[in-house]
Amino acid sequence: MQKNYTIILLFFLLMTSWMGAQEIAQFTVFAGRFDYTAIGNTLNTGENGVNAPCEILTESSATLTLEPDQTVEAAYLYWAGSGTGDFDITLNDIPLTAERTFADQIDEDRVFFAGFVDVTAIVQETGAGEYTFGDLDLTDVIPPFCPTGTNFAGWAITVIFEDPDLPLNLVNVFDGLENVSQFNNELTIELENLNVLDNENARIGFIAWEGDAGIAVNETLSINGNILSNPPLNPADNQFNGTNSFTGQDDLFNMDIDFYNIENNINIGDTSATIMLTSGQDFVMINNIITVLNSQLPDGVITVDTSDVTCGSRDIAVSYTVSNLGTDPLPSGTPIAFYADGILVGTTTTTIAILPNESLTETSTLTIPNGIPDVFNLIAVIDDDGTGNGIVTETNEVNNESASVTVNLNVIDIVTPLENLSVCDDETNDGVAIFDLTVNGDAAINGQTGIIVTYHETPQDAMTGDNPILTPETYVNISNPQEVFVRFSLEVDPLCVRIESFIIEVIAAPVIPLLDDITVCDDVSNDGVATFDLTFQNALIIGTQTNVTIQFFTSFEDASTATNPIVTPEAFQNTSNTQSIFVRLTNTLASVCFDVASFQLDVEDVPVIANPLESFLVCDDQGNDGVFTFDFTINETLSVGSQTDVSVSFHITEQDAIDGVNSIPNPDSFENTTSPQTIYVRIVQDDDLICVTTDSFALEVFNQPIVPVLEDFVACDDSSNDGILLFDLTQQESILLAGQEEVVITYHTTIEDAELGIGNIQNPESFQNTTNPQNIYVRLENPSNTSCFDLGIFSLEAQTIATPQVLPEIISCNEGFEMAVFDLVTAAEAIVLLDGETITGYYRNADDAFNEENQITDPFSYTNTTNPQTIFIRTDSLDSNTCYNLAIVSLSIENCPPFVPEGFSPNGDSINDTFEISGLKDIFDYELTIYSRLGNLIYRGDPSIPFWDGTPNEGIGGSEAPTGVYFWVLKLGDPNFEDRVGWVYLNR
Repeated sequence: MQKNYTIILLFFLLMTSWMGAQEIAQFTVFAGRFDYTAIGNTLNTGENGVNAPCEILTESSATLTLEPDQTVEAAYLYWAGSGTGDFDITLNDIPLTAERTFADQIDEDRVFFAGFVDVTAIVQETGAGEYTFGDLDLTDVIPPFCPTGTNFAGWAITVIFEDPDLPLNLVNVFDGLENVSQFNNELTIELENLNVLDNENARIGFIAWEGDAGIAVNETLSINGNILSNPPLNPADNQFNGTNSFTGQDDLFNMDIDFYNIENNINIGDTSATIMLTSGQDFVMINNIITVLNSQLPDGVITVDTSDVTCGSRDIAVSYTVSNLGTDPLPSGTPIAFYADGILVGTTTTTIAILPNESLTETSTLTIPNGIPDVFNLIAVIDDDGTGNGIVTETNEVNNESASVTVNLNVIDIVTPLENLSVCDDETNDGVAIFDLTVNGDAAINGQTGIIVTYHETPQDAMTGDNPILTPETYVNISNPQEVFVRFSLEVDPLCVRIESFIIEVIAAPVIPLLDDITVCDDVSNDGVATFDLTFQNALIIGTQTNVTIQFFTSFEDASTATNPIVTPEAFQNTSNTQSIFVRLTNTLASVCFDVASFQLDVEDVPVIANPLESFLVCDDQGNDGVFTFDFTINETLSVGSQTDVSVSFHITEQDAIDGVNSIPNPDSFENTTSPQTIYVRIVQDDDLICVTTDSFALEVFNQPIVPVLEDFVACDDSSNDGILLFDLTQQESILLAGQEEVVITYHTTIEDAELGIGNIQNPESFQNTTNPQNIYVRLENPSNTSCFDLGIFSLEAQTIATPQVLPEIISCNEGFEMAVFDLVTAAEAIVLLDGETITGYYRNADDAFNEENQITDPFSYTNTTNPQTIFIRTDSLDSNTCYNLAIVSLSIENCPPFVPEGFSPNGDSINDTFEISGLKDIFDYELTIYSRLGNLIYRGDPSIPFWDGTPNEGIGGSEAPTGVYFWVLKLGDPNFEDRVGWVYLNR
């Protein structure tokens, strides 16, 4: 079963606010041969209501009756009334104060209270007899309640008793304060933890307040959907009517103490029940519910009796007692869990079954993890497998946790490990000094109390506590190094001892030898500031000394106090010229042991490159072989500037420039050996060859692009014949490049733009000329050096085409939808062709003819798409400099007279089965009527009706017309044609 390890004695908080009711919940449970009874009395002098007396008594009495073998187990006093409450009362003149309070309300003005106190001791001592409840004074409270009939007060005692003649029962006590009324017509209460073993003589009882016997509007009490009744006291439709089912009273004005037999309303195995109250008018508050059900279950509880600890050990021996307060044996193997400060530290199980009202005492050894403090709270939980889950169903699932026990492991914790102590030797260098040993002991216990610390020269003395060092704050060592032993013991347990030790040592002071100064050349700024590596003498400073560290400082004071050390001595920038640097050599075993020395930093001026050097980027002049003759002496003038007494030389490698060797002898006519090539400049002061400055510049020879002779572009104009066309200027790029790599081609409309490399045409693949003809300028450029370029030119010309020849119009009969088939090839025979000219295609528009797109594929049998329609016939000459020509022919459709046959044979042989008139459908909006020889209309047709198949669709219709002659009338619906009449022979 799931456990809650916080002991819950109450299921709701004491109410200090009057803003709502408290849900009915389990208060306690009794398991055994128990049952219950209840007594009580009203403090009203009559049923409350409009004409009732506005009076509440301050006391009333009731009599408790018990059988001789019935022993009181528990007794609970409840009282209630109008207003915010009087919680100091008396029972048999014994002053009592409410241990718990309840509150409910109808609205902001009509509020009600209830109180509770455990009176078990009083009822056990008094036993059967009269009980007087008193000192409840609502005199000044009730007047506002009287006009609405909500003035009431009363009291009741629920008595749980044990009777050896009873079966084993589970008596559950539930309480709270909830209401049902015309404002809240329905109240549902779920009762849990019932555990029904047998439903024989199952009972349920209530204490309710403010019920009116005279009000019974839809007033019911039900369990598990079954309406309860206990006539004549409690009819099914008026449950809350001022009665006591135990005594038979019916004058408990505005309160009810009732019980009901529910053995037919609850089933064996049930663990819960649903209570429902309804009321259409009466305001009723439920304060207490008691269930008496036959049940046999164990109820395990546990106590921690003792916990034995051993000095320095985290193992403890825990003695505990498991008791069974239930009505059935607690089985062997019931799990037990132990928690230290809420953390699981061990589990075990019961070794035997524990009978009801018997106990088992056992011992378990627990190992406390290091993460748990030395002093902690220990609890044990019965029926807990260590995960909060149990395996045993019990009468009470919330009493499995023991009371908390404080455990002290008596562990001596060394919070801070002991450190070795070192001091610097004095001038005598005799290896003897004064030590404060207590700094280690104080740090080790870090404020812990109850621990005695002593210091000893031998481990034997430390173990026995003999011969402690008397003045550990000013101890003089007797050897160097020396081990000191510390004894830690507990005041509460002097035998609980821990021994630790540390080393004390007198350290010789380090010594720094004579140091060299550092001189460096300034950078080009010549500002007296440079970057120094102060650590270059570290090996000299340390020598053979060990356990030392080096630090650098800018003042002697900082070096003496070890403050403000230079953070990055490997790259220190001086702040003055010259500047003293102070070195501190410190013994790591004793920071007070150190030596300080100094050396100087000096920055000397260097010659500078006075002006930026010029690089030489040239176009090749030797057939693009990458070799050029350079004169770079201008860089000598630029590097010297206004400086005097300096020398300049040029070198092919940087190292030669630094070393001053292999200078270039002919800087005014130097022929490069590679391209690009770097030349290094060296400038040095004539009287100081130490500080040298070098710089470099580049030589590079770029290929010279070459534009070949380009061809002009000549093209025929499009159908607009305006001299403007789209040209693809890139058609000659393969000729332009001609093996030249890494060049850029741009096109321009002016020679000026081409020379400057600006205004290039953005879309040369689809350039539209602006004049006719028009020159286009090509720039071929080396992108690595834009001064290396070449220009070319070609022209664009759009030739116009001649006016198209107009061929004779072709007119054909409409074959339907104003369409017919034309022979365009025959029509083209009328074209007058020039010498060398031939027909190259038939097109539906001039643009297609110009672009030679969408050519008509079968000109011998062409079906028109519009009426009329113009067809363009293109002719081309063998002379490529001559434009194509066009001829046009117009196609027209006209309606022609339809052909009417003189007979048909509708015999189903699929030959001539209908009277089909050709040249009619999809051409004319016609009407065709057919008559018999007697002049009767037998058929009417139009474009939407199929041709006549010999079956009449007029007159009687439906039967086939016989062989014979029939007369027809054809109205074509065309003003150019008259109506036609005739006859047709139908042959079956």
